[in-house]
Amino acid sequence: MTINQTKSNGQKMAEALSKISKNNIFANINPEKWQQETRQDRLLPNRD
Repeated sequence: MTINQTKSNGQKMAEALSKISKNNIFANINPEKWQQETRQDRLLPNRD
C-alpha cells in the first residue's frame, strides 16, 4: 500500500461519515432500549 492509497481511503471514510451525519440515521434510536435489546448476558463461573 502506498501513501496515496492511505490518503484516498481516509478521504472516502470521511465522505461516508459525513453522509451518515447529514442523514441523521440514528435520530430515532433510543440508546437505552437498543442496549437492552442487543445485550446478551452471560453466565459467570462460580456465581450460582
